[in-house]
Amino acid sequence: MKLIGVGVGPGDIELFTLKAINAIEEAAYIFIPESRGKSIAYDIARPLLEDKYNIIFLDIPMGCGRDLYKTYAERIFRTSEGKTSVFLTLGDPSIYSTFIYIADEIKNLGGDVSTIPGIPSFIAAAALIGEPLLRKGDKMIVCDSIDEIDLKGLDAVVVLKTLDKEKILNLLEEEGFKYFYIKRCTQKDEIVLTDREDILKDNDYLSMIIAKRS
Repeated sequence: MKLIGVGVGPGDIELFTLKAINAIEEAAYIFIPESRGKSIAYDIARPLLEDKYNIIFLDIPMGCGRDLYKTYAERIFRTSEGKTSVFLTLGDPSIYSTFIYIADEIKNLGGDVSTIPGIPSFIAAAALIGEPLLRKGDKMIVCDSIDEIDLKGLDAVVVLKTLDKEKILNLLEEEGFKYFYIKRCTQKDEIVLTDREDILKDNDYLSMIIAKRS
């Protein structure tokens, strides 16, 4: 069997690639991860899935261990035997995605794995705020935490999980960065904040901070 990790992008259905759409159309099964009955990837791709009867939801909680990934990989492997299926993932399959861990287990079972890239949220966010992330010679880090990261020598910082916003902003300010807080980029309720107090008041899992040296 073959499993294709399909990146659905950050939220705007118009950012889907043609290759992703074709893969969904041709898939034997469409596997979609969800947590507590909710799936952001499904919500984004819904207009492409309304007439599909080959969708299988997988209840994969955040931060689960290898045993659960292995269990779901075995289910995917058995269900898709001899066929090509897709696994939808928010953003891009190669960046902090559940698919990375499922793919490892599929390979261990002898299956083939490939990916179709999706537009990462921070790339879409850079377009939204009108800020180039990198110029020639610049250095940037993309991370889910800036703890223990030396910001000296970096020109841009992207933090994709903003649970401890106060600490993040303090570190960025100490190093002279200007920053943007972007919530639900490309979605109908997207917001861009630059005021420190406004940022600290907001809370949303689908948020990030992009920082550039002033």
